[in-house]
Amino acid sequence: MVAGFSLMLMLGTCSLAKGQYAFRPLDVPGAASTEVNGVNTAGDIVGAYSLSDLYVDDAVGFTLVNGVYKPLQVPGAAQTYAGGINSSGQIAGWYDTAATESGFLLSGGTFTTLTYPGATYTVAFSINDAGKIVGTALIGSAYQGFSWTGGTFTLLTFPGAACTEALDVNQSGAIVGAYSLTDPSCNTNLQGFLHKGSSFTAIEFPGASSTIPIAINKSGEIGGSYTDASGDEFGFTLSGSTYTAVNYPAGTDTTISRIKENGQIVGIYTDSTGGWRGFLGTPLTLVPQPKLRNSKRPQ
Repeated sequence: MVAGFSLMLMLGTCSLAKGQYAFRPLDVPGAASTEVNGVNTAGDIVGAYSLSDLYVDDAVGFTLVNGVYKPLQVPGAAQTYAGGINSSGQIAGWYDTAATESGFLLSGGTFTTLTYPGATYTVAFSINDAGKIVGTALIGSAYQGFSWTGGTFTLLTFPGAACTEALDVNQSGAIVGAYSLTDPSCNTNLQGFLHKGSSFTAIEFPGASSTIPIAINKSGEIGGSYTDASGDEFGFTLSGSTYTAVNYPAGTDTTISRIKENGQIVGIYTDSTGGWRGFLGTPLTLVPQPKLRNSKRPQ
């Protein structure tokens, strides 16, 4: 089933965020690379890591709960990526075998494989509290977005696009993702969208050559990455109609993977070795400030 649509263009303003967040790294101990993909309201985090590869190939999934990292591996899989976690602790993601790539739902300790009918590959990126999962599937020669609820897949395609990826879904069912009008593999010429109800809204960071929205929280605040005219990649948030650029200090190629309701962000950046690293960013308004002691002027 193809979702109905109407199309409109989102216009916004751009501001720069300097010192907006207090950042801290999130790296699986001993890993060569770490990608942080999801966080729930309790602050539980999921992602993937590699002990040998700088770009999280040869991957093992992980959970980070109460400061403790634990590996997450689909039985028999060559690679596992945890993509999203909801408030009940259900996890959506994807895994590789020698034959194919499939999505999964982990609920109550049980893995359920998700394969879009007729697709060669299926990837599940995110899950909301209602258990709705979004992702992308290779159907024929093109990647197309989908949602999955209670065993039923629904195709999601941006109007006129050669490919579509559905990357996150919030509690009200609003979906963000990316599309390309020219590239069926969704590797080039990407721009963003918000799908809400039956409407698609285009998301384009002002002046960017490419925009990829990856996160949307309950309030509708959006995060992701954009590429500027020089080919450099930065994170961004979109609140209302205001775009804000975000960059991890002393890092490059920042991507915001998820946004919590309180404004905390998680994501990925590239370090000085060229490897991927995870991070947590807390808005400075949430960071406890030291209390000043009352003092008396010397007499």
